[in-house]
Amino acid sequence: MNLDVGMIWRRKPAVLAANLVGNFAVIVLGKFRLRIGQITMKFQQRMRVINTAARSAIWVLLVAILSGPALAETGTEKSVTPAASAPVGDAVFPSMVDPKYEQETPAKARVHTCIDQYNKNKLTSANGGLKWIEKGGGYYIQCNTRLGGHSPRPTLSQEGEEADRDSAMARGASYTIGDNPASQSKAEDATPSKCVYRNDEKLLCLNAERIAFEKRYWTRDFDFLVISGSFSGSGNRWWDWKLIIEDGKGAITKPLADNCLACDIRVDRLNFQSNEIVFIHRQEKRLEIATFRAGQFTLQKSKLDPREPLDEDTCGDLLGRYEYCSKAERNTVDCSMALANSGHFSLLRIEDQYAGISYDGMQRMCRAACSGGKAMDRKTFLKEVCRR
Repeated sequence: MNLDVGMIWRRKPAVLAANLVGNFAVIVLGKFRLRIGQITMKFQQRMRVINTAARSAIWVLLVAILSGPALAETGTEKSVTPAASAPVGDAVFPSMVDPKYEQETPAKARVHTCIDQYNKNKLTSANGGLKWIEKGGGYYIQCNTRLGGHSPRPTLSQEGEEADRDSAMARGASYTIGDNPASQSKAEDATPSKCVYRNDEKLLCLNAERIAFEKRYWTRDFDFLVISGSFSGSGNRWWDWKLIIEDGKGAITKPLADNCLACDIRVDRLNFQSNEIVFIHRQEKRLEIATFRAGQFTLQKSKLDPREPLDEDTCGDLLGRYEYCSKAERNTVDCSMALANSGHFSLLRIEDQYAGISYDGMQRMCRAACSGGKAMDRKTFLKEVCRR
């Protein structure tokens, strides 16, 4: 075989070049992989640190929420500047929920406001030695109380929050009850009068011996305080009810029920985001619906249906009284379904809340059963009286 020596020498540089390029590529690729591994390791280490910190922060927040913060107010406008912090002893607490948290849920807004103030206090040693959370006390618990919170909170916001009878907090405003100076200066026979004060300024007065805060409800931009006005004595069962609507900048008052017998005012609907709340109660054989929606308050009244069935408890109460009317040992001189003061008022209340029930009519039924010693059977009573 004849080999072309020149051709061999011409191919050798190309082979060498190819080998050099291949070796260089292997070296570069190896270094690249090593560098990627180092970067990945550092990234994972940093993520572990971040995740640990995040988990710790989330845990602190979760513990704070579960420790008993009630649903609270939020700011109404971003331009509002929080009032100056209110010092208590050596510790400083915020006097209102920070408006910058208005887009958060009320519970989180309260927690974050307290956290911010607590962290600020660290710089000036203004936490008064209080830890963030500790059994039986702590900065957060006191902060939550200062902002108007109560613990434990209700399971549903629609149930409302039981208020201290003589005072309440609503969106940073302090509400108290006191005498009306005007009534004290009048004659001795003047009607007693009590007033509700907002931040020590008179908001409204009622002709009553006592005023009590009954419930507090809240939506995204408003707090609602339900108050009652009454007189003392077992015979005074007719109360006045008012609603205070607070937005953090001011308050207005609206009537819920006037001269209402043993009123049972309930929230039928509450929408937190749309600032809607609907109160209902029965009075004088009517259904009254008070609605606050889109910043407007309306009160509607409609007649109750006389054919409406009685609820189970009311039906059982009347049936028990009626059956007693026909008992042999009953004193026929005093045949009544309204024995004693409590029986009288409870029968009045049933008449007031059901269009198909008459106080006098029930008394006539009792006297008929009492004098004859016979009463309609249970099935007939349930059908004719209870309409069940």
